[in-house]
Amino acid sequence: AASLAIGVAGGLVAAIGCILWSLRVLRRSSARQLISGNWLDPSASGGATGTSGQSTRIRAAGIASLVLALVLVAAAAIELLPPAAGFFGSGTLLLIAGLCALAAWLRSTSTTAFAARSWPLLRFGVRNARYRPARSVLSAALIASASFLIVSVGAFRQGADDLSAPDSGSGGYALIA
Repeated sequence: AASLAIGVAGGLVAAIGCILWSLRVLRRSSARQLISGNWLDPSASGGATGTSGQSTRIRAAGIASLVLALVLVAAAAIELLPPAAGFFGSGTLLLIAGLCALAAWLRSTSTTAFAARSWPLLRFGVRNARYRPARSVLSAALIASASFLIVSVGAFRQGADDLSAPDSGSGGYALIA
């Protein structure tokens, strides 16, 4: 009962925090913008490029995550950390660094990455991703973190002796998806 109550309380706190974090953007919008839906238009707020301060913070966070990931890899290599902790920690930090690099690239104003000679469908996809960079980074983050967790948990899974046994970790099924 205690763990259930703690879980409910933690879920409520996380939900309220998420709502407050989302509403901070709406606080800066006028009632007219909210009613007309103009707060959704990135061109109304200066485009999809973001401010230079925001770009600097994204780059700094990416570089810091990359450096910390290398420190964790080194600590795991000289056995100051358990291998699993070094792997998950450095993998998470590398994921954050990669997402910061993606966000910085999507927010950049450079259009030379895909010149006129590249495929039209590729240019269309990049233009769509740059239209709302936060949405694109969120989609990439969800897919990348799910892939990372699935692969890493599978890599560190303890081997089962007999997968066909009903009391094994797979419940008697030889294939696990």
